[in-house]
Amino acid sequence: MSMLTQLRSLRSLLRARPFTVVVLAPLGSGIGSAAVGFRLLDAILLRPLPFPGTRIDGSESR
Repeated sequence: MSMLTQLRSLRSLLRARPFTVVVLAPLGSGIGSAAVGFRLLDAILLRPLPFPGTRIDGSESR
């Protein structure tokens, strides 16, 4: 894609503001929710618990 084509595309997006908002709002919210979901998954399931010798399965050893 040439620079001239990219500039034309940018100009057409700036002229059609409602279309730009309709496209960019779901795209931004989708990317944001995916990032939040991964962060929660990482914090809850993928990192070890901050206690020594803890187990997630709930069984106790005596």
